[in-house]
Amino acid sequence: MDERLVSVILDTVEKENPETVDLLVTSVEKRTSLSRMEILAGISELENEGKLSFVTAVEGVGANTWSYFLKKRAMAYWLTVGLAVLMTACVFLIPADAFPFAYIRIALGFVFIFCLPGYSLVRALFLRALPLKTSSEVLDDLERIVLSVGGSLCLVPLVGLALNYTPWGITLSSTVFSLFVLTLLLATIAVTREHGAAVGAQQL
Repeated sequence: MDERLVSVILDTVEKENPETVDLLVTSVEKRTSLSRMEILAGISELENEGKLSFVTAVEGVGANTWSYFLKKRAMAYWLTVGLAVLMTACVFLIPADAFPFAYIRIALGFVFIFCLPGYSLVRALFLRALPLKTSSEVLDDLERIVLSVGGSLCLVPLVGLALNYTPWGITLSSTVFSLFVLTLLLATIAVTREHGAAVGAQQL
């Protein structure tokens, strides 16, 4: 391959950091008299030699973390927040003796205590699979379910232990509120980490 083409391609990548192959080809075209096919062939050869590497861009990812919260990829975050709010409201608004609505309260409370905190923790620790190699951070759905329940079973006693040393003590209100805050905190950490990983995946 033409050494000058190699030099121009690598120099363009270093100085301009194009976001797509098409932008890279366009930039190289301006600096050489070669055709797009010749440039693409050169880029492909450099990739095969390991001198260039590309990753698949993640759709709907911007540089701003806050804007990522409004993207479709952050839907799991809002579902978690919505469920946490719904379950917290049910625990406080539905009386324990209001049958048959009390059964809804019990069911949602069970999910809230034994699933949501652990689910948020697992999402924060192990990112959802992105279209790039993420090694051991990728878990399948069954593993996530098991770890979510296990994580909740670990977090809830720790929350109770911490509340025991506070002025509020271990009450229904303090426990539910603490788990609600913990779930939101972990879910926010998870979506922030996912945004960082997605932005990193788009780097050339």
